[in-house]
Amino acid sequence: MILARRTASIALALVLTSATAAADGAHGRLDGDLAPALEAGAALGPGGLAPAARASLLYLATAGAQATWFAPRHGHRSALALGVELRPLFLPRFLKDRERGPARLDLLIDSVHLGLAARLGPRRPGLDLSLGAELPLSASFAGWFLGLRLLRHWPHEALDPGLQGAQTQALFTLGYRAVLQAHLVDARDRILR
Repeated sequence: MILARRTASIALALVLTSATAAADGAHGRLDGDLAPALEAGAALGPGGLAPAARASLLYLATAGAQATWFAPRHGHRSALALGVELRPLFLPRFLKDRERGPARLDLLIDSVHLGLAARLGPRRPGLDLSLGAELPLSASFAGWFLGLRLLRHWPHEALDPGLQGAQTQALFTLGYRAVLQAHLVDARDRILR
């Protein structure tokens, strides 16, 4: 009888804890301070459709580094874009207690991001500016998602205002994100102890 009561108490505590965690509005984003993600998909642009892959590392689900690989097309070599990504909506919405909708809707809205990257490679090196969003396939920040990014690429010749040559691409991906606790947020606290 005592064992049954304890088991029921533990089960109730687990249910209440998971309900509270789901209702906090962070949807797992604050379970760790780093969020690595890997994506694979295709880039659609003036040259047609070509494979692409992407990796990113976000700090507190808000800002971080990104790398995008574009497969070779029509006999040209592949290209790599390295840069930064900013997700400006999550922290202000979270701090103002605006995370009240269904988890997937909150995660979709907060996934809107801007990116700036330098594209390296022998073909059309230059600057990429991107705007994107991610549709989560679960109700958690960690997990599978579909990504869509619109990229505006200016080759180095086009950085001169008198020259033309900017291109627009769409990047469609399927990705997976994890949330890791690296203790970067409380690193100073641990040092001071």
